[in-house]
Amino acid sequence: MQNFCQRSQEQTQSLQETNTRLTQELNYREQTIASLQRQIQLDQQRQERQVRIQEQQKDLQKQIVSRESDLEVLISSAKDKLRSNSVLTATKQDREDKLATLFQSLPANSEEFIKALENIKPELSKKITEQEISNLCQVQGELFQLRRGLENSQVQEQQTQAQILQPTNNPSFGVPGTSK
Repeated sequence: MQNFCQRSQEQTQSLQETNTRLTQELNYREQTIASLQRQIQLDQQRQERQVRIQEQQKDLQKQIVSRESDLEVLISSAKDKLRSNSVLTATKQDREDKLATLFQSLPANSEEFIKALENIKPELSKKITEQEISNLCQVQGELFQLRRGLENSQVQEQQTQAQILQPTNNPSFGVPGTSK
């Protein structure tokens, strides 16, 4: 009888140890599942953010194309008005070259633009209106801001993509040090 009691106690202790181990493993797996669910949720949020960023980029690209077209029209109109009427080819070519340089790097504001025109030839700025000059500078400024916004959006997209592709440290199933 004593042997039976001892075996029964050993079996009870063994069952309790197994129960403890299984409870630990269950808790560990539940934590792992919760961690994986959080990771999936984060990945979904990052992917949604990626889609929003890409849509924003498309919108910015459309705006840039539109404003570039507007700027080209304004520049063409201004160049036509500022062309030299000189019969001397060298004088015409000199002004064309200076105007080309000016329009390649438009000044940030109307005052600088007028000053640059006056440096090419005194009274040249009077051949176009202040409104035309203002429009040129405004469109150039808007274009600069749109391009900068697109660059920032591309950086955000790269960072988000890196987060999506970054390997996660998901724990493996099972309690360390125990057999599965």
